[in-house]
Amino acid sequence: MCGLSVRPLVPSDLRAVWRLDEACDPQPWTLSQWRTVQGPRYRGWVAQAGAEVCGYALFYMGVEVTELLRLAVDEAWRRKGVGGRLVGAGVQEVERSGGGRVLLEVRASNQGAQQLYSNLGFRQVGVRARYYVVRDGALADEAEDAWVYALDVGATGSGSTSTLRVPEWGG
Repeated sequence: MCGLSVRPLVPSDLRAVWRLDEACDPQPWTLSQWRTVQGPRYRGWVAQAGAEVCGYALFYMGVEVTELLRLAVDEAWRRKGVGGRLVGAGVQEVERSGGGRVLLEVRASNQGAQQLYSNLGFRQVGVRARYYVVRDGALADEAEDAWVYALDVGATGSGSTSTLRVPEWGG
């Protein structure tokens, strides 16, 4: 994993993140949607190998609940710890901000992502029925359920810590 870094997302990353989102997600955001998430409550991180953005995570930092809104890793970089490091960056921010709960939704069919979140210490806490539609807009009976996962995070220095388990970098 030499040469890979995780750093905060900056406005100049938006086009690369948008392109990666289109390649990885059946329901990608538009570039204009990406431009709207630059407010004070949004935090994003990118994984970068050389000049290439190979992954990203975007969080909405609420008062007591933080939501992982988007996570994607380029196919060539999957199963190498990149997703865990991106999620870990957001969880560390929650710890620094006083702790709370991190929530996310994942497609019922996305077993790779479910495994990642479980390995990081998230647990399934609910289901949103027919939450996802297919790219071209499916009818409700063709939509897919979302599984809701949660991780409770303690504040840094509070004596209470999160259960996030991020594996060491390979390489």
